[in-house]
Amino acid sequence: MRAVIEPSVISGVMSAPKSKSMAVRMILASIFADVRVRDVELSEDVLSAFRAVQALGVAAEVHGPRGSGAVVNGSTGVGLNPFTLGLYDLTLRRPDRFPPFAQVNAGGSATVARMLVPMLAALGIEGVVDGDSSLRRRPMRGLVISMRDSGAEVEATGGERLPLRVKGRLNPSRLRVVGLESSQHVSGFAYALSAMGGGKLVASEVPSVSYVELTLWLLEKMGFRTELLPLSFPSLRSSASSWPLPSPRSFQLVVVDQGTGSEEFAAGDGGVSDAEGNREAGPRRARSATRRVLDAEVPGDYLISAFYAAASSLGGGTLTIRGLYPGLPFFGDHSVVEAFARLGAPSEFLGAEEREAGGGRYESPSECPNENDAVEEWSEGGGWNGAGRDRGISASADTAFAAGESHEVDHGAKGWLGSWRVGPIELGGAAGESAVSSQRGQPSFNANLEDSPDMVLSLAAFAAVKGVRFEGVGRLRFKESDRLKGLVEVVRAFGLRAELSSGALTLGPGKLRRADVVCPSDHRLAMLASVLCSLAGGSVGSAECVNKSDPAFWRRYEELGGEIRWAR
Repeated sequence: MRAVIEPSVISGVMSAPKSKSMAVRMILASIFADVRVRDVELSEDVLSAFRAVQALGVAAEVHGPRGSGAVVNGSTGVGLNPFTLGLYDLTLRRPDRFPPFAQVNAGGSATVARMLVPMLAALGIEGVVDGDSSLRRRPMRGLVISMRDSGAEVEATGGERLPLRVKGRLNPSRLRVVGLESSQHVSGFAYALSAMGGGKLVASEVPSVSYVELTLWLLEKMGFRTELLPLSFPSLRSSASSWPLPSPRSFQLVVVDQGTGSEEFAAGDGGVSDAEGNREAGPRRARSATRRVLDAEVPGDYLISAFYAAASSLGGGTLTIRGLYPGLPFFGDHSVVEAFARLGAPSEFLGAEEREAGGGRYESPSECPNENDAVEEWSEGGGWNGAGRDRGISASADTAFAAGESHEVDHGAKGWLGSWRVGPIELGGAAGESAVSSQRGQPSFNANLEDSPDMVLSLAAFAAVKGVRFEGVGRLRFKESDRLKGLVEVVRAFGLRAELSSGALTLGPGKLRRADVVCPSDHRLAMLASVLCSLAGGSVGSAECVNKSDPAFWRRYEELGGEIRWAR
């Protein structure tokens, strides 16, 4: 389908599309915990994670959509697809015994594939992990090297690409992980440590460390203690950007099980030891008297939300996006709130107790606090570090809920989530004039986004009004598509300037014009094109590609004032 979009003012109040990064990690946690995941949107990647854990014996039920009272039998996933709009609740019960062999299709989700491979080896499950044609094209070299260096056998029939056949077990005494093209498998090794009852690893050459931090944060919600101890940082002199400060590329990662009843794991002979040292052969069994439970509400996705926010701000609108988690004490996707402010857009996060009173507003780049200041600010208001920090996500070691048991959930308990408010960017035009129509010269924006490369797509439309420069963009070539090439093609199609030089991407204003583009099976490129269409008009072919992350994208766009008609 082709979405034909006329220039529109995007404005109003919306609920944030749910974070697939969070939802996928919560679902995969059912390998070592019983999980209740609330407020899930059934994007393609979320369904891939759901079906992957089912292949490992996880019992699953899907309740929803919200308000229907329906229960879908999760054993087959019949009737579930990205067009099934609405919010769902998932009940996932880890098996008492895992199968000796598993065949897993991760669809188009690299997160599912890369995280699951080390988890299979932690549990002693022989398996094959495969994906669709787009995922088979993506490099897995760092994962393959890390698995072999850590004691497992991996057969890569596609030349260090999927499908991968996994045999043997990880050796917990010599876990050495190299990131290279992704940090997703580093998160997978962190989950593997959790499944083995804790341990440590040494990681090097890791990009996008913020996503590893996100994984550790979620493990802490499940009762683990985690540490990330830096070993080396990139040189500040290697970047022309002072924002954000670089994250460590090499570190020691520690996961400690704080006594929730998990048995100890022993590698090397195909067996496990329980707390009394009793041995059993075969794939790992879950034998503890108590079971770890994660009860999680999925928060919103900042970078997907940012496409709506950019369309609104650049077009002269004001938008409030509800259901986002407060900023964490490290650079990550949530830092897009600060990026908007640095670009000149009024941008504020309203904590759970500040929605009416206001607070946390960044009126100008000079007023942007550093990450630690932002965390302290919300703690004073009872948000992130205050009494409301753990609302929405909790963990326990209570006896597991029974398969098929009905669970009443208070969906009004959203005290830990807040809202992001964005206003029209002001570049010196007359009152009410959109940023695009004024196009006054402003200082350029320069950022190194290696720790959150997809943020480049969320910010690229600002090139319609000012020069922007992004470093650390190289890994965009290895996403669902060559995202870097596609980005350049999209912005040039709309008349904007784009130049790649010395590993950096520079974008800037040109003669903005209407354009027709086709989504190359890449949801973020389609969303970027929608922002530019809202300013100049145009169309997006294969518009259904947004289903990978946000199945309700076009519906939300229309509800906020977007003028869309559909053509074949």
